Order: sequence, then C-alpha cells, then structure tokens
Amino acid sequence: MMRKVDSFTDGRRFYKDCAGYGEQVVIAPDGDIGPCHAHTATRKYFRANVNTPGEFDPRNDSTFVEWSQRSPFTMPECIGCEALGVCGGGCAANAERRSGSMRGLDDLFCIHAKQVLAWMITDLYLGMNS
Repeated sequence: MMRKVDSFTDGRRFYKDCAGYGEQVVIAPDGDIGPCHAHTATRKYFRANVNTPGEFDPRNDSTFVEWSQRSPFTMPECIGCEALGVCGGGCAANAERRSGSMRGLDDLFCIHAKQVLAWMITDLYLGMNS
C-alpha cells in the first residue's frame, strides 16, 4: 500500500509492484534459479541451476528479460487506466492463473489499485478543504 502512497505523494510513476519484474533472482532449495517465488513449486520459469556450471546471466536470459519488461506501462490494456501511475502491475503469477498469461491483467489487483487511487484523491481533497 505504501508503495502506491509514496508514488502518489512524490509525484512519480510506479512502474513495477513486484521484485520479480527484473529486481530479484529466486533460488530454490535444490539450486534451481527463476524470477518468481510463486513458481518455486512448479519450477515454471526456472531455467538454470546454481549447481550446473554455465554462463547463466539473468540480464541476458530470455525468461528474466521477459519478466523484467512486465509493467502496466508496457501492457496495452492498462494504457488509459486512471490508476496507471500508481498501480505497478500487480502479480504476474496471479495474472497467469486467472488469464492464462503472465502478461495478462491481475484483474483483482486492478480493483485494489483503483480503490486506493480514489481513496488517495479523496483524502487529499478533504485534507485541503479542512
């Protein structure tokens, strides 16, 4: 919640709500590497292992690159949304469960983002007029 409030009060865009979008590397107990802890059980999106010699670099890995580009600012269905600047895009794992695609909308998060925005605007208005 405070990430949205801070974005609103600071007047800056909130690009990503989840560290899985290019800011985290998840390592499972067996050494498998992926971008999202929600997929640890299934290992979907886990493409490397710390115990396997290789040249794994999340900056160049196609899975990590795809995840790093997920943002409401890159999603056509989000352009024009009133909460775009404070949303952050929600959860890709939830979006995938509900829509079939990690690039889909986290529609429940959309409801939350819009309600938070309305609350912040109302609170600002009431604070200015009290």
